[in-house]
Amino acid sequence: MSVKLRLQILVILIAACTIIYVHLFVPGPGNGADFVAFYAGAYADAQGLDPFDQATLWQTEKTLYLGGASYHGPMQLDRYLNPPPFALLLQPLTHLPPSTAYWIWVASMFVSAGLGAYLCLVQWPRGPRLLGTAIVACCPAALWDYRLGQNAMLLLPSLGLAFWARSRQRPVLAGLALSGGLVKPQLLLPIALLVILTSPRQERIAIPLRNRVVYARQRLPQFFAGVRH
Repeated sequence: MSVKLRLQILVILIAACTIIYVHLFVPGPGNGADFVAFYAGAYADAQGLDPFDQATLWQTEKTLYLGGASYHGPMQLDRYLNPPPFALLLQPLTHLPPSTAYWIWVASMFVSAGLGAYLCLVQWPRGPRLLGTAIVACCPAALWDYRLGQNAMLLLPSLGLAFWARSRQRPVLAGLALSGGLVKPQLLLPIALLVILTSPRQERIAIPLRNRVVYARQRLPQFFAGVRH
């Protein structure tokens, strides 16, 4: 089976999955379910409040989504669990209504997915590269992220720039690019590990294996302690 035929079959499957996904999920509840926490956290941070404090975040979410002091129902807290720079990134959107901000966010994640995929496929011919980019940006996994308003697609430009820099024999720039994915550290760590393991030996940092094991044993428990989302 030729590469072209494989891509055509993949496009058909992705298109079918996309149509089914849109029909089943988009009209239903849950659109922007994760974005409401991002927006509330950025809004609280813009007001000089602590988005990591549950009581503060709950008051902010009540004000934004539940009518403020008039709400007397049960707590429906969507916790904010992202690194502090992420709130700064979202602060400009807090000047807009949440629904408008959500669609702008979805559009930016779509662009991030496409840009990241295009950069990752740096060694592909132009035609298949554009097709692969469209597949990544429109696949069901990406659509699920768009629907929830998730931020996982922010990793793709970092990963794409890392692959682009690696193709230009610039390993330091590739490493710096990967660090941009720290907005999702629990996803970045295995991705970075795969990139390092598949890189030519001369591009890796020469650290004795024993030192790597000791460092991992010291740092990984601290790293995962705060990662829940």
